[in-house]
Amino acid sequence: MNSRLGMIATSLAFVCFWSFLGCGGTDGPTTVAVSGTVTLNGQPLTAGRVRFMPDAPDGQMAFGDIDSSGNYVLSTKNPGDGIIPGSYKVAINPPPPGENVTDLDAKTAPPETKIPEQYLDHEKSGLAYTINEAQTIAIELK
Repeated sequence: MNSRLGMIATSLAFVCFWSFLGCGGTDGPTTVAVSGTVTLNGQPLTAGRVRFMPDAPDGQMAFGDIDSSGNYVLSTKNPGDGIIPGSYKVAINPPPPGENVTDLDAKTAPPETKIPEQYLDHEKSGLAYTINEAQTIAIELK
């Protein structure tokens, strides 16, 4: 009788554990893939970060690091997972000084990029996008 009661208790604990964790459910709102390029005066921006700030007060920011070709891929929680559909204002930030630079690659490090000040603040940048589906966005700075 005790072994049967122990087996029932163990089975019940196992079911409760998996019910608590969920199985195959989503980990938050649905995201869509957004990527693109950033150019400054027609030339690819070679470093920095794109920040998409939600208009909704309870929204979630998405960001993407700009590579040496000016490309970015947006992430919300995990690398490359996309952005939650909605309306966003965008800011472009330079990389922190010396980021990813070692003595070995200092000669090949991207030159310091001077991003015009207006683009550093999403409220002043004039860059706004509504995201409804996966898309590619070319951001042109002047």
